[in-house]
This record gives sequence, C-alpha cells and structure tokens, in this order.
Amino acid sequence: MKKEKYITEKVGKTGITLEVKIPYRNDYGERKYHSKSFNTSDYTTNAEAMRNAVNYRNKYLYQLKEFGIAENKKVNVSECYELTKKFYGFAKETQRKHDIRFHYLAKYHNRPINKITAFQIQMSLQEISDKSQGVINSVYTLWKQIFHVAIANNYVMLDPTLKVTVPRSRKISVPKPVEMECTLDDVVNAVMNYGNSEFNSRIISYALITMYYLGLRPSEAYALAKEDIDLERRMVIISKAIGSTPDKQVTVKNTKNLNSVRILPLPDELIPYLKDCMGVQSSEYLFATESGQFITSRKYSNFIHNAMVKANINFRPYMLRHLFSTKLVTANTDIRTVQELMGHKNINMTVNYARSSDKLKREAINRIV
Repeated sequence: MKKEKYITEKVGKTGITLEVKIPYRNDYGERKYHSKSFNTSDYTTNAEAMRNAVNYRNKYLYQLKEFGIAENKKVNVSECYELTKKFYGFAKETQRKHDIRFHYLAKYHNRPINKITAFQIQMSLQEISDKSQGVINSVYTLWKQIFHVAIANNYVMLDPTLKVTVPRSRKISVPKPVEMECTLDDVVNAVMNYGNSEFNSRIISYALITMYYLGLRPSEAYALAKEDIDLERRMVIISKAIGSTPDKQVTVKNTKNLNSVRILPLPDELIPYLKDCMGVQSSEYLFATESGQFITSRKYSNFIHNAMVKANINFRPYMLRHLFSTKLVTANTDIRTVQELMGHKNINMTVNYARSSDKLKREAINRIV
C-alpha cells in the first residue's frame, strides 16, 4: 500500500493494522500522540481500510490546526449524555422523557464514548425493535445528541450514527381513537363526581369546557389568566402555556410556536362558564388549584383519566381539540382559517388533525355503494 504520513502498517495474526499516530502538544507543552487503529480484516479491501485511515487522519489534522485537540479523555456514554442536557438546554419535562429513553441504553452507559461503534448503535436499536417506532426514533436521536456533544468537546472526531439505519418497528400499532363516543356533559359529570376537592373538580370542568369551545391545547388552557379574557370585546388571547424550563419543573412559558400565539373570538355559549370561573377563582390564573398553584397537563390528565375509568368512559382531553378541528373542516371552513384557529405551524398539520369520524366514513361509503 502507498505510504501515508502519520500512518504505519503493522502485520499481525488478524491481518494488517493501519495505525494513525499524530503528535501534538498538550496544555503543558508536553509532546503527546493521538492514535487510532484500522484493521484491514474489518474492510472489504486493504485499499478501503487505507481510505478510512487517511480520512480519519485528515479530519484530525484539520481540527488540530483549526481548533486544537485536547488529550484523549476517558469519557463514557453516561457523562456525554449528562452534557447534552446543558448543551441543548432541555426543559425539565424533556429531560425526564430523555432519562426514560436512556434506560434502553443501560449496557452502554459505562463504555468509553470513543469505543462506541456504528455496529453497537445499530444493535442497540435492533434490540428495541419490538417497541414503537416513536421510541426507536427517540433513542436514535439520543445517540445523535450524545455524539454531537462528544464531537463538540473533542472526545471523538467522527459521528458513527451517520452509518446507522434506523430499523422499522416490529410492534403492531393500533392508532388511539380520537373520536369522542361520549358527550361533553358525560365528561363534566364524571369529573364532578370524582376527587376530594369540589373546587378542583369544578375548575377542571371549566378547563375542559373551554377546550371544547376553543380547541385549545391542554397546556394552553391551563395557562389562561383572567387578563387574557376580554368579555367586553368577546375575545381571548392565547400567548402562553404551562410547561417546564431547564430551571423549573412547572411554570408559565411561551406557546409551542409563534403560530400558536393567537386571538380567538369567544363563543356566546362559553361566556357564562368563564364568568362563573372568574367568580370562584381567587388566583390570577383561571384554572389554578384551590391553593393557587399550577397543575401540569400530565397531572390533570391523571386526574381526568381516573375519573373516566371510574365512570367507564373512553375520553382524553386531546379528543376535544380533534373534535374542534374536525367540526370546522366538516363545516366547510376554509383551511387557512382552521389553521389559524388551531395555532398550527403549517396546513399539513391541520389536515392531519381533522380526522374523519366513523360516521362520516360510513356515509361516504354508502353514497358510492
């Protein structure tokens, strides 16, 4: 093979090993070497192994010249994962979800980041191919974030996730129904008959009624303040949501995106409920607890879920948002208006949201049979 600078050939039992060995000075001016080996038995041809070694050498020399390279540090996968939280500034709730996904990589937590190969990443995804596609995709995203941080800190030079093919899920997924098979009154009665606090049950009922008439995301409804309601002009301002930040688990933050900021007209039917709510609520926020605290969408969802189980009703708060958009579309509302009322970033999302009901599908088939 052609001789290359900083690359030497060593003959062993497993074939020829190409060793990339590049000198550099550490922070104390001491002469050190960065090395990495490429065994020709791992490649189809010796020439392919040499190309990979040359490519690695060139990238390392470039980064050494442009940015400077610190000494090799024995940093493991877990340490790089923890750095992703600071690097990306994830909110507390996002961190919690990532921690759950990171458990799928438990066998790799203590392995040096510079020893992780594309094959190992591929196998880690194959091992969870019985999970949903969403879980597989999110674990792959974790790997990408981990190596993004590792490269930024010069722990590694190459991103092995680029050589990985995300496997398809083997799990047979059945879409959750989004069509409401009950009435709003059924839902409100179930909530009012559950829990130890009549105040909280009443407030949650008001929140659900508001979602029904305005098609709000639960996090948007729970962040509504009295100052957002203009009864005289019959309008409501949607500009914030309940969520988490890197510093706080529960707080009021910006809406999901800029398109989510919107001014909605208040339906006549909703106004009496809002007046009642403002009359009993001492907090500046409409749907705060009796003690004036915020409640996360997840905690409210648990309360509502338990209330529905007790009443034997199949219902989730997001069904109200789907119902709202579907009613608009089936009423021949122009799609741009639907998008703005829903606060969607693009029209495709609006179309996906407004799913046909079983009744509409049945009517459509009957018309052509």
